[in-house]
Amino acid sequence: MLAFIGLLPFYGRLEDSGRVWWLWTCLAGFGLGLFGLEYCRRRRNRRREGKPLAI
Repeated sequence: MLAFIGLLPFYGRLEDSGRVWWLWTCLAGFGLGLFGLEYCRRRRNRRREGKPLAI
């Protein structure tokens, strides 16, 4: 998220050089990271409860 926010002031320069995708890559990485954290948290809690893991 910090990289996304850090690149926002340079949006015009990124657009001129054809590298706007850097901005969206940062945002996608943040979103996938949140998904991964939630997945790991749920998996840990299910293992603590002794329930079988869904495949």
